[in-house]
Amino acid sequence: MIVHGLHIYPLKSARGVTLSSSAVSPAGLFGDRQLMLIDEQACFLTQREHPQLAKVSVQARADGYEFAFGNGEPITTPVPDETRREAVQVWRSTVNAAVFDETINRHLSDWLGRPARLVMLDGQSARNANPDWAGRDAPISFSDGYPVLITTTGSLRSLNDDLAQQGHRPVPMARFRPNIVIDHEEPWSEDYWSAIEINGLRFDLVKPCQRCVVTTQDQLSGETGHGDPMPALRRLRMSADARVKGVLFGWNTAPRGTGEIRVGDRVKIIDKREDGWPLRDVTAAQKEKQEMPSFDIVSEADLNEVKNAIGNVMREIETRYDFKGSQSRVEEKDGVITIHADDDLKLRQVHEILQGNLQKRGIEPGMLDYQKVEPAAGQSVRQNVLVKQGLDRDLAKKITKHIKDSKMKVQVAIQGEELRVTGKKRDDLQAAISLVKEMGLDQPVQYKNFRD
Repeated sequence: MIVHGLHIYPLKSARGVTLSSSAVSPAGLFGDRQLMLIDEQACFLTQREHPQLAKVSVQARADGYEFAFGNGEPITTPVPDETRREAVQVWRSTVNAAVFDETINRHLSDWLGRPARLVMLDGQSARNANPDWAGRDAPISFSDGYPVLITTTGSLRSLNDDLAQQGHRPVPMARFRPNIVIDHEEPWSEDYWSAIEINGLRFDLVKPCQRCVVTTQDQLSGETGHGDPMPALRRLRMSADARVKGVLFGWNTAPRGTGEIRVGDRVKIIDKREDGWPLRDVTAAQKEKQEMPSFDIVSEADLNEVKNAIGNVMREIETRYDFKGSQSRVEEKDGVITIHADDDLKLRQVHEILQGNLQKRGIEPGMLDYQKVEPAAGQSVRQNVLVKQGLDRDLAKKITKHIKDSKMKVQVAIQGEELRVTGKKRDDLQAAISLVKEMGLDQPVQYKNFRD
């Protein structure tokens, strides 16, 4: 077993930085989650509510930090004045943090589209992990609760194998935002490790990590619809211990000293957890549900039809007199349509052509998510249009609540980006479909995989 990857996240919930080596202290990897964004009430902001944080990258510099949003120009800011401080909230902890100046705060607020301030954990700040799990005096940064998160390549491979068997996309390790990735073939063996050693430094695996909606979001764009690990985690990794509820991936870990670790370092198991971690057996419950009549509510767009429509759009642009000499064009890659137009007027015209051709191919306007118009060279503009794939969590919850409030004799379960509706009678399922159709949803949905 060796260290396969090292990662830190200088700003909580923002993009990660991949390292070849890192200094380690009881508080974790050096530079990890030293910065955090807060709202008007001095409460922490995360990707859970603000997925655009995935577009924010941060690099430490000798005299401060460099920030960038997406592919935009970087902005540098000095470290904050240590006398400018505020008590900030991160989960149940109140931390005395240093506050950055208003210049960087204005930029970050513009990027997020809401008021935000940047704070820093410095030498005057103190925060500790839960002593019930990590023991006394286990310092932490602005992480969710523990100094280090460890994952393994074998466990990710097992998760992706399950997703593939169900016809779902694989997900990268970045979705789980680990600090240390260990190259190890056997999946889930970390459940049985109580402590490991890397380059003479002890790491205690103190608590399995509960996973949330962030794992469904692309860690460069914040977008959903590009793979969802939650269905597989619910099948494979549902905790049976009431102290840690939900699905699990990775282990929260506490370093017990200082040192340096590198990619390629050998990993040694020095203490074991003989009984592992208890997991629920969901096989019987799933079998019972599978035997009942059911169907799935999905929201899917055929990307082949999208490509065909765009081909027709380009042919129309090339032959229309009002586009003579125009540089306007439309492209598609991985479910993202990019419109290049000479100006705002041409952009509106392209919108009309695109929507018309998509509808002819069965792609309804509600499947399109128009992003912010961006300036390009000269007077030209550029706009990305996301082709929605799957039900996002808010829409899935809305449909689920509507069906449950109707008191129909059916059950609804969110399964990643789909809904599974089960009932004893086919007539009940047909009634549920009629009910959803009457909701008048902005995003089109389809009803598939009927099982009698």
